[in-house]
Amino acid sequence: MRSQVLGMVARRFTGGNGPYAGLSMLPDKILWPLHRDGLDPVAKMGQLREEKPVSRLPLPFGMRAWLVTGYEPVRAVLGSVDTYSNDFGRFAGRIGITVERDPGGLGFADPPDHTRLRKMLTPEFTMRRLARLQPRIESIVAGRLDALAATDGTADLWHDFALPIPALTICELLGVPYADREYFQELSTTRFDLGAGGNAALGAIGESLEYIGGLIEQQRREPGRGCSAR
Repeated sequence: MRSQVLGMVARRFTGGNGPYAGLSMLPDKILWPLHRDGLDPVAKMGQLREEKPVSRLPLPFGMRAWLVTGYEPVRAVLGSVDTYSNDFGRFAGRIGITVERDPGGLGFADPPDHTRLRKMLTPEFTMRRLARLQPRIESIVAGRLDALAATDGTADLWHDFALPIPALTICELLGVPYADREYFQELSTTRFDLGAGGNAALGAIGESLEYIGGLIEQQRREPGRGCSAR
């Protein structure tokens, strides 16, 4: 069973019709860090971690990317905001892409913007807040299990289980109306679709921002339960 699940996941990243299907066109010398031996990274990853924890990946079009392995090197990279940047605008400028709209989010920001956004989000991820969400999360998981049980015996665990649960949980956090959740889940998937190209991902991010902006305006006009107009 485990090998079947892992094979399905691998196909999602390197072939088939999933959101990462386009990656199958990339050479294996780029994709190999995504490979797994059972549930573990391939042996080459461990060898690099011991001998060369920072190594360059051979990307096309003159782009440069470095594979960082091992706890201490990764921590050093993620913790050194003065040396390394997550600012998407800075990255886009270096490779000649014009960004009409900042994609936003913690993953695309450096301090002080990252610090400001993190302070806004922290109260939503306290133990008390998450405890209040627990019954709803359990209901979401139970619903997906019921949906799997209702199939003809064949299911795509990525599409039918692993993807909907975090997406629906985020909808709970953001107050996305139930009728819009399938649409919002599609946007969430497309923004991480490496096979559709950067324009599709950025377009999904922009559409998500517009949608969330509309929800905020609606809540300001008609505050729902637990909300206040500001």
